[in-house]
Amino acid sequence: AVMGAEDEAPSDTQAQTLTPFHERLLAEELTIKSSDSRERLAGALAEARVDLNPHQLEAACFAMDSLSRGGCMLADEVGLGKTIEAGMVIAQLVAEGKTRILILAPAVLRAQWNSELREKFDLESVMVDGRTVRATGNCFDQPFPVICSHPFAANKAALVSEIPWDVVIIDEAHRLRNAYKAGHKTGQALRASLQGRPKLLLTATPLQNDLMELFGLVTLLDEQILGPEHAFRSRYRPEGETGGLPGDAASELKERLAPVVQRTLRRQVREYVRYTNRRSIVEDFAPSAEEHDLYEKVSEYLRRSEVAAIEPGKKTLLTLCYRKLLASSTYAIAPTLRRLSDNLTKRLEAARLGQRALGFFEPEEARQYAEDGEDWSEGSSSDKPVSLRTLESEMWELKQYADLADSIKVNAKGEALARALERTFKVMKGQGWPEKALIFTESKRTQQYLNTLLSQNGYEGKISLLSGDAGGGPEERRALVNGSPEHPRKRQRSLKSVGRTHSTPRARLLAMGVPRS
Repeated sequence: AVMGAEDEAPSDTQAQTLTPFHERLLAEELTIKSSDSRERLAGALAEARVDLNPHQLEAACFAMDSLSRGGCMLADEVGLGKTIEAGMVIAQLVAEGKTRILILAPAVLRAQWNSELREKFDLESVMVDGRTVRATGNCFDQPFPVICSHPFAANKAALVSEIPWDVVIIDEAHRLRNAYKAGHKTGQALRASLQGRPKLLLTATPLQNDLMELFGLVTLLDEQILGPEHAFRSRYRPEGETGGLPGDAASELKERLAPVVQRTLRRQVREYVRYTNRRSIVEDFAPSAEEHDLYEKVSEYLRRSEVAAIEPGKKTLLTLCYRKLLASSTYAIAPTLRRLSDNLTKRLEAARLGQRALGFFEPEEARQYAEDGEDWSEGSSSDKPVSLRTLESEMWELKQYADLADSIKVNAKGEALARALERTFKVMKGQGWPEKALIFTESKRTQQYLNTLLSQNGYEGKISLLSGDAGGGPEERRALVNGSPEHPRKRQRSLKSVGRTHSTPRARLLAMGVPRS
């Protein structure tokens, strides 16, 4: 037995067989496993194809340190690189062999996440949705980071909970600010399925109108940080006159949030981040009498507590959509008013024939709020029957509004835009700046109206249109924005107009121009 033990013991020569190459590998492995977050991020920093700013490195280190405690919230202001900060964490975890990574993002941002991970960190990822769900097996069980939308993960909560995630990244986390409420199905499903998993919440607006929004986000990380809801409401009650917290309560809240919230403001990075100086040019305009009349009539209609044309359970959400279309242009609201009237006509006919009631009309623009629908929900729809007289009266009322909107061919805001563009381009030319303009719209119908209007004002053939449902990924959209292959270096004047469409709240209409002949 003694001889056997001696035979098995390694000799001094065998114990010193590490070559310089193997010594380097061992050193790299020890560095990766280091408890110091800056040392752990060294490898990811070396491989990343990004120019990091100090606040981004600080945030990435903060996030790495927080993972063992359940995660944190990265709440830098817009444009300060929260995606890069999260990407650094993802890259380091992958380098450590921790590839169980879930990224929850709005559906329209999934392709952007996939592209940025590949281009900036050389990381492959997989997007999962209804089209990629397998008949058997778990679609989230992947050897790469998995990207999906918030609602999809909530709908597949049972499958999500099966995976021992190393980290869960929740982009645009403020969309889950009401997750603490029992009636918020998406938030409740995600809280249950991701319980105990480290999370990084990314949001530029952790607090908008109500302190409870901040409470809701923090409870996604750990329900113990801010305590139960009733205790939080009692302790951190805003003062009536100022709306702020008493000094001691505010200081205490900051102290409790410090270990889990990292926020950098733009004014804090001016030393090393150069921002473009912005110059405002205001073009005043006044709506015509017809436009004002239409606005007042439709606004009064939308202010009513009960209307037959709008589903009661979605009245707040749909009223928001209709008001945005009303403010966008008469070309945007007219077809919507017509569809509302037509829907009431069909419902009236069905009621007279004793047939089953038809569903309510819902504009395509409402789809952009699909992921936020629960925040606007007003409970179940009312079963209170609507009289035939009410249906008929409202049908004719909406038809009159639609006729009025159709009769307005000149929109004061559109005419003011044409004037503003000429003024702006003159200023740009005088300063030697690139003659470019970006125009945001709320509707594709307004987009088409502006395309026609601007074409008639000297920009015909110099406009490219881009909307959220145009298809393609970030590369295709980037190519469109950068210019057509035929004129890669000749674009001097361009109109950029960004508009929301029914498929995405971030849809853009870009009007790109070539030099005037």
